[in-house]
Amino acid sequence: MGWKAVTVNVSDIAAMGAKPVGILISLAIPPNLALESFDEIICGILKACNYYKIPLIGGDTNEDDEIIISGTALGKIEQSLAKKKFGFKFGDKIAITGQLGLAALGFELLKEENKKIIEKSIENKKISREIVNLSIGAALNPKARLNEGIILSKIASSATDITDGLASELYELFNANKNFNKNSNLGIRIYEDKIANEPLFKEIYNLSKILNKDIFDLIFHIGEDFELLFTFSNDNENSIIDELSKKLNFIIIGEINNYNRVEIEYSDGKVQKLSSKGYEHLSND
Repeated sequence: MGWKAVTVNVSDIAAMGAKPVGILISLAIPPNLALESFDEIICGILKACNYYKIPLIGGDTNEDDEIIISGTALGKIEQSLAKKKFGFKFGDKIAITGQLGLAALGFELLKEENKKIIEKSIENKKISREIVNLSIGAALNPKARLNEGIILSKIASSATDITDGLASELYELFNANKNFNKNSNLGIRIYEDKIANEPLFKEIYNLSKILNKDIFDLIFHIGEDFELLFTFSNDNENSIIDELSKKLNFIIIGEINNYNRVEIEYSDGKVQKLSSKGYEHLSND
């Protein structure tokens, strides 16, 4: 909990391409909370601050019926390089910095009713223990893409972090552009095939099937991956891709068009409006 409280705030700084300079944490705890549990929360906060190389510069502690952790991260960047959720133009490519869906699967794996199923599947070599551990780690010990954000500050035309699911974040970009330019007809199209093109996708797909979950529903609706969703210009596209490939892992999942909506092209070529609530196989929108 302490680690994640820092990470979620640093991730917002990363999405703007900034360097964090400090964080404030306000903590409310029940009066009967064990001292050991309090120490673990503080340890998680301090470990995260050390990992991201930022000082804990203040905050507050209060009493409440449940644990509440509220953080505020401060970052610094040249104004001209700060990334916003708008700023893309027609033809820009849409990309993500890493595999989506791991954290959502991790939360499913932590459910008691799934533990025996998973152990049996590992014994039968249907899935690897590595992908299970990776998923749980993504859920409990997420990492903000701080270095990636700094790299993208000089290349991306817009960016945000993926905390609420891919569909929600795509609409964040779309709506931010509308608020910035109400006459804009720019839209977003992503491709099912491209999202499934990540090296780990086959393994997480197999894991989702064992858990009786639709991996695309998890990717589009659950979130918690803390990867960066960004756009970049298709001018000199090959040189930009070459430059990015040397510095970070990413996958192109779509582009900016002029259809004035957020849409998805399925593997069979069918194109539909993407619901802001997530992935819907049978949407009639």
